[in-house]
Amino acid sequence: MKKKVFTVAVSLLTILLLVACGNNKKSTDTSSSEIPKTSSSQKAEQSSKTIEFSTTAIDTVIYEGKGVTLTYKGLEKDDYEYTLKLAYKNTSNKEYEVQTRNGKVNNISNNDDHKIIICSDTLKASATSEGSIKLPINALEAASITKPKVLECNLEVIYDITETVAKIPIKVTFE
Repeated sequence: MKKKVFTVAVSLLTILLLVACGNNKKSTDTSSSEIPKTSSSQKAEQSSKTIEFSTTAIDTVIYEGKGVTLTYKGLEKDDYEYTLKLAYKNTSNKEYEVQTRNGKVNNISNNDDHKIIICSDTLKASATSEGSIKLPINALEAASITKPKVLECNLEVIYDITETVAKIPIKVTFE
């Protein structure tokens, strides 16, 4: 009887050790018909050239694709900021975000020390809306910029926080 209990205990211990040493990752089956996902940077529609315009070029279409149109509508300035007004038209059934990335004003980069470029707008599905790119004057002054001459950045259209749908390099000359 003791031999049977001992044998069962050793067998259970061996099974537990083998299970513990096993690989808990899913195996990859190369014969699967599932297509591997591409990264968001591979999916993003990258504009081949920089869209260049001046602040006086009102109604300039910056991007049109994937059911989304981004249009520059003009420049406003008050005591606190420069505001580049944008109009959005979203004919898709998806909600998007528009944000700026890799921005610089007068060749000075946007960073944690001075947030000189602010843009984060939501585009509701099947709707038109307005948004803006803001350049706070106090942040510009902190970066030793007395007056913006050139804004360069990527406007990114983002779906579901992680998927970049379009990346549009822009260069805006202030007049």
